[in-house]
Amino acid sequence: MTTDTIHSLAYTGDDLEAFVARVLNDLDDHKDKSLIIEWGPRALDAATADRLEPVRKYYATLRRSLVVVAPSSELDEETEVGLNVVPTTQEAHDLIQMEDIERDLGL
Repeated sequence: MTTDTIHSLAYTGDDLEAFVARVLNDLDDHKDKSLIIEWGPRALDAATADRLEPVRKYYATLRRSLVVVAPSSELDEETEVGLNVVPTTQEAHDLIQMEDIERDLGL
């Protein structure tokens, strides 16, 4: 897998609604790529994850991966947000690679 199949964005903690709007506006430019959102040092909570739901749904329809890199997360196993959340960028790349293999195998 190469970085030309992955688009990365960083959320700096500014206005979340503006960030989600920017991601949604740029979707057509990157629809052939998976997306990694670098969340930064802030914890990712369930309410915030829910606000990313439109982005997650769009990537699911494209059969592309969406992974949030959040070193700290307030999400637990009982929280059903549907997002792939990992603590490092390397794990995000690994997860995307595994999901690409699963799609190639028709799983």
